[in-house]
Amino acid sequence: MSDQSAWQLTSEAAKAPPPREADVVDAVRALGWSGVALPEISLVGCRLVPVVDLDVDAHNLREASGHGPQLDADTLAVWEWPESAGMAPPPALRLSGVLFRARRGWRRALREARSWRGFGPAAVLVPAGAFTDEVCRLEFAVYGIGLVPSDPAGEGPALRADDPVGAAVLPELGRSARGRRRTADRWVEETLYRHAHDHGFYPSV
Repeated sequence: MSDQSAWQLTSEAAKAPPPREADVVDAVRALGWSGVALPEISLVGCRLVPVVDLDVDAHNLREASGHGPQLDADTLAVWEWPESAGMAPPPALRLSGVLFRARRGWRRALREARSWRGFGPAAVLVPAGAFTDEVCRLEFAVYGIGLVPSDPAGEGPALRADDPVGAAVLPELGRSARGRRRTADRWVEETLYRHAHDHGFYPSV
């Protein structure tokens, strides 16, 4: 995905009800990701739950200087120039990982998760039946995508400490080996910054 196409795609709150908070919190804990889970959002053509580390100090600095969330492509490109280091407003959060739900089958969710590996770790919450499918587990392992089994009753991840098969499959850390920092990363950060800000995740200055 090119930088140009990334920032041209608009983000909006998902129309369907978001996953249960406990469901997401348990999955994030099982995956070992730091930070907080933001409300589900539709971003770059995918419905996902972003997990981010908030930088409150950077947020306070930006609030004081009047630099709120910025989505202008040209401005973000300038901010990412090496020459702008130390002068551009700092990111107010860092992407820890993205969590997807296998609403339309695990293969579709896997494709969406793979498209996000250029930004950071990705994982999918799948039905318990799919989680024990050897083909499913193998494909997720090949692409470095995390896998968390969901309770069939919809009450959260079906994780059992005494059952190795019931434990989450951890994703690869960081972005994919071929991924590199680009303007699209800042666009994602700024979009999630606005999303977090709109939902009251930052304290008032």
